[in-house]
Amino acid sequence: KQTMHVVMTGATGFLGSALAAVLLEQGCELSVFARHPAKVRRKFGPHVAAFTAWHDAPTQADAVINLAG
Repeated sequence: KQTMHVVMTGATGFLGSALAAVLLEQGCELSVFARHPAKVRRKFGPHVAAFTAWHDAPTQADAVINLAG
């Protein structure tokens, strides 16, 4: 089984945190665009990549989810 890589914005918000938890539970690799990367690590653990600028975003992903706003 191949791991799905998801890039996500809004992962620390109400809906985003619930969806991120489900994605991680299902074995997805998660990369999160966030203003505060430390908050992402506290919420989801060190295995979730967090970035603050789009030029640091992964160049490959299976899905992009935008829940920012």
